[in-house]
Amino acid sequence: MVFNRYSYGKFLDLLSSRRVSVYLFLILLFVSLLGGLIPQNELPSYYEAYYHSWAVGLFKTFRLTDVYHAWYFFLILAYLVASLVTCAARRLPRPPTALGVLTITVT
Repeated sequence: MVFNRYSYGKFLDLLSSRRVSVYLFLILLFVSLLGGLIPQNELPSYYEAYYHSWAVGLFKTFRLTDVYHAWYFFLILAYLVASLVTCAARRLPRPPTALGVLTITVT
């Protein structure tokens, strides 16, 4: 896959979007809510005693018994941080420049 300037710019536009930041925050909120509702780091026998077998299989498949250390939690968190940083950096006021050279006015 060729990664040219156009696709890089489109990726930065997507990453710096406020809408993407809000969606990532909501996804992180949902995953954190699951981590708060499902007891974390218990023995497998605990989950088998209190939940149905299909739920235990779902917990194991998506690592819901250790949400805060799962790869997808860190991935969502990293994307959220990158999105917020690029969103803030794109909205910072730029210093005035003349012909590409920074101009400083002393009064």
